[in-house]
Amino acid sequence: MFDNDEIDWVSFSRLPLPPAMQKIYEQNQPDVLIHRDAASTFSYFFHTGCFPFNNVQMRRAFGLALNRAQIVERTLSNKGKATTSVLPPAVAVQSSPYFKDGDVHAARALFDEALALLGIGPDQLPEIVITHLDTPLRRSIANETRVQWEAALPVRVRLEELSWDAYFKKITYDEFHICGLTWYACFHDPAELLDCFKYSSNKVNCTHWQHPDYIRLIEMASKEPKVEGRKASLQKVESLLIEEMPIIPLYSHVNTYLKKPRLKGVQVSQLGVVNFKSAYIDSN
Repeated sequence: MFDNDEIDWVSFSRLPLPPAMQKIYEQNQPDVLIHRDAASTFSYFFHTGCFPFNNVQMRRAFGLALNRAQIVERTLSNKGKATTSVLPPAVAVQSSPYFKDGDVHAARALFDEALALLGIGPDQLPEIVITHLDTPLRRSIANETRVQWEAALPVRVRLEELSWDAYFKKITYDEFHICGLTWYACFHDPAELLDCFKYSSNKVNCTHWQHPDYIRLIEMASKEPKVEGRKASLQKVESLLIEEMPIIPLYSHVNTYLKKPRLKGVQVSQLGVVNFKSAYIDSN
């Protein structure tokens, strides 16, 4: 319909534009493609009540071992942005990375430290299971993650692919080691997402992680009257979350739109809301 001039705008916000189709537009009609940072991030969530991820050094070892830039390049064809933040760009509280991407040396040191604290050898670790959705993209991301972890650490990783209903049930009943989820910012406020990790009893906190300092810091941030002061407080909140790493941020999404050149005045907010209030067709 777009190619036949029946419609002037197509949004690909929840489902990506198929790579083959995007390549065609890039080659033949690059002026109709629009890319915008999305208000969403994809991350891996640890079940922190599950051995060995009840150990913070082990969680950090797995988090630091991943090369996010490589994952984005190989699975999303660079149509996402590698990130070390759990927050989407629209609500970010820190512009610089929280840690070095793909730091295998540091990851191995943390892994060895974790084993020493647990009093075990690597052969005593269970097989690590990545539970993921049965979509080509999630399958590809999980496989690249498995390859990287097995190359960086002496671990065995298995993929568990499920339909959405079975996947949701697994997460709800805590029957997973690691699962991948996309989080969307609904409001222009980083606390919306950070608040989810305040208490382990929160039903959306599938990590079951809780930390007294995190509770204290996020309550302090909620009482901060000034915008910049609140942002600085929330940066401390996220820093602690990254330090404890119950969640491994991987990448933020990029939304793609198709727009006819004759369509003018369309506005896309930082949260990805498309506003046609001032839109019009330029007949010239």
